[in-house]
Amino acid sequence: MTIECDESTDSENTGLASATDNCDAAPVVTYSDITIGSQTCIQEYTINRTWTATDACGNSTNCVQVIVIDAVSYTHLLL
Repeated sequence: MTIECDESTDSENTGLASATDNCDAAPVVTYSDITIGSQTCIQEYTINRTWTATDACGNSTNCVQVIVIDAVSYTHLLL
């Protein structure tokens, strides 16, 4: 997904993950972020958000959500 640089990167804005399990009615879902900066613009970067679901037995699985922060509307002209 792509969002503007002035938008929140909070999971409520970028999407939440959910999980189901045959033996655990409420597996725990967590995430961790790795931020990768742009080589050309400091307002642009990418977040690799790894979501992990873990059940009561300790079994887990994960999925990576890629969030691109774009600065298209950030450009300002100063005189």
